[in-house]
Amino acid sequence: MSTLDNSTEKDSAIAFYLKAIAGARQGKADVLTNNLKVAIQKDASFKAIAKDDAEFIKFRDNADFKAQVN
Repeated sequence: MSTLDNSTEKDSAIAFYLKAIAGARQGKADVLTNNLKVAIQKDASFKAIAKDDAEFIKFRDNADFKAQVN
């Protein structure tokens, strides 16, 4: 997370998407959903990508996650 926050691309959609993945790996639903929301706002294509991304498999039943990708 700190690497992404300190990069020159820290405000890009992909940076927020990668932070969402980091949140998922840490089991932090709030980190996942907050960063995924921003990634999708910046680049709508991440909505479809996240829906099928195996990184988020444990969160597919999470209401906030479902609301963002459906």
